[in-house]
Amino acid sequence: MDNSELIERYAILLLGSKEGVLPSIWHLQKEMFLLSNFRKDLKEDLNFEKHYSGPYSQVLDESIKNPLFFSDAFDFEDRKIFLSISGKKEFQKMFFQN
Repeated sequence: MDNSELIERYAILLLGSKEGVLPSIWHLQKEMFLLSNFRKDLKEDLNFEKHYSGPYSQVLDESIKNPLFFSDAFDFEDRKIFLSISGKKEFQKMFFQN
């Protein structure tokens, strides 16, 4: 699986596990940073850097704003981020995979 696809899948799983929306992409950055501490492959792919608002990954930011594999999975409203209808369907496929 391509690194970009893996990052997009993890973002879909994180967003799909929430009821509602995340207040901002910074919240997703922080959740992904915590997750990456338990997944060495993810940590290496995301390459987090120190930032004044906490850990920041340019790779994650680009993956969410310009996804290559799940092009219509993410929606934004103001600063909030959430799954689109397509993203919710993809979450269901990933989460309830047999």
